[in-house]
Amino acid sequence: MSSQDVPVQNVSADFLEAVRRADWNLALSAIKPQDDPSDVRCPSSSPVAWLIELNAPPNVVVQCLGQCAKAEAVEADSLGLLELCIALSNANSNALATFKALLCAGLSPNVITDGGDTLLQHAVNLNRVPEVEELLRYGVDAHQMNMFGVESTSNRDGARAAGNPAGALALAKFNERVDT
Repeated sequence: MSSQDVPVQNVSADFLEAVRRADWNLALSAIKPQDDPSDVRCPSSSPVAWLIELNAPPNVVVQCLGQCAKAEAVEADSLGLLELCIALSNANSNALATFKALLCAGLSPNVITDGGDTLLQHAVNLNRVPEVEELLRYGVDAHQMNMFGVESTSNRDGARAAGNPAGALALAKFNERVDT
């Protein structure tokens, strides 16, 4: 990826200082509309991703998302926030709670990750049982195709091939849906 391809997000020095101090309310109040000029330009996916990476409380992440993103970007999770939460779930104490809060706030469980997998495939491949449970609870599409044309890991062969507890959970849910 060239430096021209790296997204640049405008954030204010006040936002950065509030985040440094973990003053989440001040950080939220310091977010400027995207068309406002600001003091600092930083390569980043978004201030929302920063907050997730910095272990901000889930409600702060959701509030920031509401301030920074348009509704269609939120639903489609064009910022890759759910994938980021899965990636951080072992290292970040708020990652699972943030994952749940983002789904509750309207992010679709049926997104394609940067690697081209469905979010369910990604969670199963990383053996993230709690995230698979949440995706299933929020109605992930068992037949969603990834960018390579392969059905989501919730299909019988894919989940069985994963050979881990997350795959077994997806497989059990898939079989339960088929049997009813």
